[in-house]
Amino acid sequence: MEFTLSRDKFSMIITSIVIAFALSGAITFYFGEFIMDNKAHFALLISSFFILILCVVFFLYRPLKYSIENGNIRISRMLGDKIILKDDIKAVRIPSEHDIAWPIRTFGNGGLFGYTGRYYTKHIGSMIWFCSRRNNFILIERNNKLPIVISPDKNKAFLKAWQD
Repeated sequence: MEFTLSRDKFSMIITSIVIAFALSGAITFYFGEFIMDNKAHFALLISSFFILILCVVFFLYRPLKYSIENGNIRISRMLGDKIILKDDIKAVRIPSEHDIAWPIRTFGNGGLFGYTGRYYTKHIGSMIWFCSRRNNFILIERNNKLPIVISPDKNKAFLKAWQD
């Protein structure tokens, strides 16, 4: 059973701003040799290149869809799906707003094509996010591993499919 996901408005805004910034840096680099000294020109090249690399990486590893297959949960991505085996899953639930309030990004992506990586909340602790939006959360608690958070468009339908 497959479940779609869509990005929230904040993620779309962040993605647009970062891509526009990277492209403006590349355009300025191309035309800037006449108005910048060599050090500024080189710094612009390095920063634009770094931002473009991040955009490509986050684009390729963004979650595309979620599915439940034989009790396993699959997070589909362009480069390598993440499969959570049913034997590793302790519980699947919709977290309360209290549980997921004020997440802190500890090592991850905070809006560029979604929200992925490691996050922390006071009530859950460290967790791994494979989300496209900041609502409709599903918390997957695992045995002896960090919990995983996903955000299907229809989180209640996902939970019902998991329970069936």
